[in-house]
Amino acid sequence: MVLAAQLFVAVPIIYMADKVFDDTFRKVMSVGDQIGYTLNLYFAIVLVFNRLLHMMFPKIKDFFFNNARTYLIIIIVWIIILIRAIGSAVFGCIKDFNVKCKSTIAA
Repeated sequence: MVLAAQLFVAVPIIYMADKVFDDTFRKVMSVGDQIGYTLNLYFAIVLVFNRLLHMMFPKIKDFFFNNARTYLIIIIVWIIILIRAIGSAVFGCIKDFNVKCKSTIAA
């Protein structure tokens, strides 16, 4: 999902023009990119927490990460991400790729 947003939005805009796609398509892809990026971060935190409990506290790991609770954790993470993405899309700023902005970092 994260790579799709880069391939379908950023790359064509670089090689063609700034207004290749309409604003709605770019907003939908940017929300998808945000969801994918944040899911990667949150599930990495869950994985680190799982491995920490597995190494340090195996009994506690069995309590938190049994089959049913693992599905519950996955559902909770998805709900948090979707609420954040919808809130950001409605009330916050939308990430957009602008080909006119050039990097000012000197080589």
